[in-house]
Amino acid sequence: MALCLRLSGDAAGARETYAQLVHQMRQKLGRLHHETLIARHNLAYWRSLAGNVDSAISEFTTAGRRTEAVAQPTDLIDEMARVQGANNPRTLEAVKLLDGWA
Repeated sequence: MALCLRLSGDAAGARETYAQLVHQMRQKLGRLHHETLIARHNLAYWRSLAGNVDSAISEFTTAGRRTEAVAQPTDLIDEMARVQGANNPRTLEAVKLLDGWA
């Protein structure tokens, strides 16, 4: 469903679907599962496309404040690096995405 919304350009719909998906994946797979990390990354991306960059950045950190999230390593990126590796393409993509919002 999220993929269909994403492909149709419905950023708000994709954002809501990914938010539900992330919640369910955290409960069923755990917060550090590879697929949960990817879903969190996708949620942040679609939040930004839906016009809420601050909310997207907060997905990358528990601080929830843009300045802190951009200025220091973030929870999601740290978790992605620990689980997938610092040089994993998804981890590098997440770093690049967050840097673009700075």
